[in-house]
Amino acid sequence: MKKLVSVLRLMLVLCLLATASKIVAHMCQDICSGHQHKEKSEKKTTESKIETKESFYVTVYTCPMHPEVQQEKPGNCPKCGMKLEKKQVLITYACPEKNCEYQKANPGKCLHHDKDLVKCEVKYHCPKCGKDVEPEQLLKPKKGQIYLRNVNPEEVGKKVFCPVMKKEFTTTKKTKVVDYEGKSFYLCCAYCEKAIIKQPEKYISICPKCKEHVNTEDLKLKPIKPEQQIETK
Repeated sequence: MKKLVSVLRLMLVLCLLATASKIVAHMCQDICSGHQHKEKSEKKTTESKIETKESFYVTVYTCPMHPEVQQEKPGNCPKCGMKLEKKQVLITYACPEKNCEYQKANPGKCLHHDKDLVKCEVKYHCPKCGKDVEPEQLLKPKKGQIYLRNVNPEEVGKKVFCPVMKKEFTTTKKTKVVDYEGKSFYLCCAYCEKAIIKQPEKYISICPKCKEHVNTEDLKLKPIKPEQQIETK
């Protein structure tokens, strides 16, 4: 009897040890996962800072009708006579060479071409056409401006991209479509159909220059080189 009790006690201890080991393993896994998530978040934050760390904001006065007219002091537009409006713009010192991406927040020389850096305004550019486009200039539909339609027979079997799920799929006879600014947007499921009707401006944005679908987060910050500047003062 005593021998049986001892065996049972030993088995209980082993079970407790096994359970404790599993708990510790799960705790370690959670901690590691937390660290990995933190590292990814920190990396993403760092990458976003790198994009603008070599630039700075300044106050300029610009014409609402002729945005290419800019000067450092208040006054009137030399083209139309309108009073200039105050505006915050992003500035950097960039290499004058067309395809060189070297830039600094202070004057200096390009390390690649040994040329004096020039003061440039930094603007958002469309990844499709390369032209400068500010996020607020993107064409976006408002709620009630777009409607679902059935896919046309010639559109069935076509490989398309769903703007809500952001994935490619092949259309069927049941696929629904919305049209905006001459572009057709195909929805892969009922969830996406409801989402795009409820918040169309979240999923549809068109570049006013090339009329292509562009997500706001895809716009790139680039300096406007001297040969691209129309008029600055």
